[in-house]
Amino acid sequence: KLTQNILAMNYYRLLILFGMMLGLSLYSYSTPSFTYEGLNYEVISEEDFTCRVASTPNASGNINVPQCVYDGNVQYTVTEIGENAFKGNEAITEVRLPSSVTTLDRKCFHGCSSLEVINLPSSVSLIQDAAFSGCTSLRSIEIPDAVSEFGFGVFGDCTSLSSVTLGQGLQSIGYNCFENCIS
Repeated sequence: KLTQNILAMNYYRLLILFGMMLGLSLYSYSTPSFTYEGLNYEVISEEDFTCRVASTPNASGNINVPQCVYDGNVQYTVTEIGENAFKGNEAITEVRLPSSVTTLDRKCFHGCSSLEVINLPSSVSLIQDAAFSGCTSLRSIEIPDAVSEFGFGVFGDCTSLSSVTLGQGLQSIGYNCFENCIS
C-alpha cells in the first residue's frame, strides 16, 4: 500500500510539473513583431495582414506612420497605435497617422510632453483610456466624426490644450477626460 501511495504522489507531481510547463509555454508565446523604418510593430492578424505600432521608445521628431509596412516580403496594413506605443517619449513633436488607423489604444501617447501636433484621420473610431494624457505641449486637436466615445482621462493633464474640435459622432466622454486642462 505504501508503494501505491508513493507512485500516486509521483504521478500527481508529474502532472503538476507537466501542467506548469504547458502553462509557461503558452504564456511565453509572443505576438510576432518586427521593425520597419525605425518603428516597432506587432502583428494583429496574419490572416488579414494587419498590425499595430508597438512600443517604440527611441522615436523622435516628426513621426510619419506609414499605411503599409513590411516584414520581409509580407505586407501589413497599420490599423492601430498600440498600448503604450510612444508612452513617455519626450522627443516626439509631431505625428502623422495614415487613413488605415482605426484605433488609438490605451496610453499610446501618454506623457509625450513635446508632442505639439497630431492628425487624426477620419478612419479613427476608437480612442481608449489616457491616449493623450500628459501631452503637455499639445495645443489643439480635431476629433473625427467616427469617434463615438472617449475613454477615461483621454486628455488628462494636457495643460496647453486650448482647442478641441469634437466630431459629430461623439456620444460619450469618459470620466476625467479633460482633467487639469487649464488652458
